[in-house]
Amino acid sequence: MYSDAKKVIDFAGASPATLGLESQTQLETLVESWLVQITDGINRDRNRDFSAEEEVPPIIDNIALRMAVNMIRSAERQRTGSVVKFDATEDSLPVADARIFTDSIRRDLMRVPRKPAVRITRG
Repeated sequence: MYSDAKKVIDFAGASPATLGLESQTQLETLVESWLVQITDGINRDRNRDFSAEEEVPPIIDNIALRMAVNMIRSAERQRTGSVVKFDATEDSLPVADARIFTDSIRRDLMRVPRKPAVRITRG
């Protein structure tokens, strides 16, 4: 698993109450389950398992951390049912992004080479 639940929680400033949970243990368990999903997504995207290699590149841990924070933010928005109010004096309306693989994360992930897929051809 990439990153660490406690690092994610600290970075996000999350608490059990913000996600409707009763304990820190429940929050850590939830974030760990998300990190397992995120790790699988990164491995599938890059066609490789970085944890099976000699050392996980720090950028992979950073990407996993940011994706997990995105999951926390998405869960907070779902829980609160928050909506963005439009102010007629504003030129633009900020919209919350529910994507986990954001454009910036995808750009950073592209810096880490994929392993080529094995293709067998018959002649």
